[in-house]
Amino acid sequence: MELRLVDNLPEKHGVYYFKNIRKEIIYVGKANNIKQRVISHFYNRKKKEQEMCMEIAQVSYTETGSELLALLLESSEIKHRYPKYNHAQKHNREAIGLFTYEDQKGIIHLAFNKLKLTPNPIMSFFSLTACRTFLEKLCQEFELCPKYCHLQTNVTRCFHHQIKECRGICCDKETVESYNKRVQEAIISVSIGSKNLVLKESGRTANEIGFALILNGSYKGFGYLDTGQDALLENPEDYQFFVQPQKDNSDIQKILRAYIHKNK
Repeated sequence: MELRLVDNLPEKHGVYYFKNIRKEIIYVGKANNIKQRVISHFYNRKKKEQEMCMEIAQVSYTETGSELLALLLESSEIKHRYPKYNHAQKHNREAIGLFTYEDQKGIIHLAFNKLKLTPNPIMSFFSLTACRTFLEKLCQEFELCPKYCHLQTNVTRCFHHQIKECRGICCDKETVESYNKRVQEAIISVSIGSKNLVLKESGRTANEIGFALILNGSYKGFGYLDTGQDALLENPEDYQFFVQPQKDNSDIQKILRAYIHKNK
């Protein structure tokens, strides 16, 4: 390890970039302590880590002020720059959308289709397998019926009712109202909804706040404001003029849902 690569790195929240001799970004990472995290790569004994470290010629960084903003920036940078040694979050196209609809009996269905055919998806996924796996777990957690989650098709009664994992909406042994209540709970658990939110975090300096902006349930990006400026803003919509625009996607939504759930 060459100490000159890490000597001037801060011990703060942020995103760091490993570059090769051609100044190409080969890895993007996030850290609560940039210097400490970068050093840890050089002590990692895994073959791929050692191969990457042999290519590092330069380390740069961006301070974010908080872990949330570091996570959001890291995710967007990986998708934008597609670094050689980043294996997670590289997907840039999402194929499947999860959505709901109500049938003639008033039963709320959870269903999925190609994203381009799903105008207002609750969530989006990179593959049908990922969507079905997620929905199966949701079905199990909230005791939903696989028939009405479109996991079991062309059946009168779902198999899960026989093993007592479905309460019987598919065979008239549970009321529509009772079942729909759990469906709504499941939807709330996985979606941000149509809320307008400003998630405020520490800034990069003592006189600054960082924030992530969600409008109508869609992530708009993050930004920074002096504490005095922040005090003058009354509505979430006002923050859009100070935001660094970012793309929304399922990875970003996952980060935001985890943050919101943790800080309830």
